[in-house]
Amino acid sequence: RIAQEVHGPMVFGLSHVPVIGKKDDNGLEAISRTYEAVKDAPHRGIHVFSIMFDPFSLKSYGYTREQVIEGAVKGVVHARKLLGNNGQVEFSFQNATNCPLESIINGYRRMVDAGANVINVPDTIGYSHPEEITEVISILRKELPEDVMISIHCHNDLGLAVANSLAAVKAGADIVEGTINGIGERAGNTSLEEVVMNIVTRKDKFNGRTVNIKPKMLNPLSKLVSYHYDMPVQQNKAIVGDNAFRHRSGIHQDGMVKGELYEIIKPKQVGWDGESFDLTARSGYAGVALRLRRLGYDTSDKTLKKKVMPGFKTLADGKGKIGDADLVYLMDCINQTGKDKYDFIDMAIKKDYGSSYSATVKLSVYGQENSSGFITGNNKNGLSRHGAIDALFTAVNIIINKPEDLHLVLYNPINIGSGSDAAAEVTVILSKSQQFDGKITPFNGMYIGRARHEDTLTASVMAYVNALNKVQRAV
Repeated sequence: RIAQEVHGPMVFGLSHVPVIGKKDDNGLEAISRTYEAVKDAPHRGIHVFSIMFDPFSLKSYGYTREQVIEGAVKGVVHARKLLGNNGQVEFSFQNATNCPLESIINGYRRMVDAGANVINVPDTIGYSHPEEITEVISILRKELPEDVMISIHCHNDLGLAVANSLAAVKAGADIVEGTINGIGERAGNTSLEEVVMNIVTRKDKFNGRTVNIKPKMLNPLSKLVSYHYDMPVQQNKAIVGDNAFRHRSGIHQDGMVKGELYEIIKPKQVGWDGESFDLTARSGYAGVALRLRRLGYDTSDKTLKKKVMPGFKTLADGKGKIGDADLVYLMDCINQTGKDKYDFIDMAIKKDYGSSYSATVKLSVYGQENSSGFITGNNKNGLSRHGAIDALFTAVNIIINKPEDLHLVLYNPINIGSGSDAAAEVTVILSKSQQFDGKITPFNGMYIGRARHEDTLTASVMAYVNALNKVQRAV
């Protein structure tokens, strides 16, 4: 299916070669089936590989080096016969980097003579260091014909897959075998995105060589692979980690505001669309002010720092990480004038076996007490969805008569603290738009309410009322 439907790149199938003397060896049959798989690709190839070729492994298998080489020659000849002149035959001795140089040079020469035009050098157990890779690739580049491409395949057992791959490129390798997010056997393979951005960013180190890759696709592709493989990317991973372009230190944030002093890669260059400033207790006013400007606030007031930072530090000490909703709430508190129209007094909620929740809420409206009576949550399309929050918010709407064009787009309760001292902090967002993409727009019909209480349901009602007060003030 890939060969038939994915157009543009060369599509390879992978297959093992036979071993002379091995009983029931189906190496040639496997190569034939591989050809059947790739034959519909306009640009196609067959990559054939041997068993582990290092001395220790051969002794464990009970085969000689010559048996492996003779079988590999048969496999390469068969692959070339199937492809004819229209396709690439790639060959690799497994664990070649840990074999005597003489044996792999001789072996790879034999494969080129048999029809291979790509030679792959695998560091199968991830044992090699960059200087060792440099030596192997440099010698092979001198010994093999110029029109034979050299490919490198590194594993990350010692965390050196990217470094080894880049060393191979500098030594003359033409192809790097890598994977998205560095996924792969054991500790993984070479991280494609890290190799690409090293070559793109440090052209001076690679004699002007380039990669035919669109870097802006790296982050979207990383997320796609992470999702489908159910393998989260570590936050501080280079290029595609959630923190790869985030700045938390106040000194770093100030440097970024002054001139992007701490970034060697532009986030958009690799398709990264996250927020670059993580606001924490370590952040200074430069970073906070930048985020406020992005949200639409005027930060030209020279006294704003004195107004914002005490409240910001208190929030950051309590929550750790401050988001846009926190900043909007903070600015609402700073800018608030006059008395709220609605004050929360009390609430009650009940539920009988097999029934939905019903709730009553008591509010003060300009000093006059109002109660909703027990209200059951809304029915929509005849479907019962009478949760506790729905019943409570419906009860509030009865008293306040919430505008029809306002929609609850976010309800977010979190725990602050731990143990018996823990409290619930609830954030609600009301918006004139039914669609919420996670972007906070305080000056575009969006209202953020927040409250903290030992009881989550009480905090929920208080936060909802807080948001409705802001709607009233805007009106």
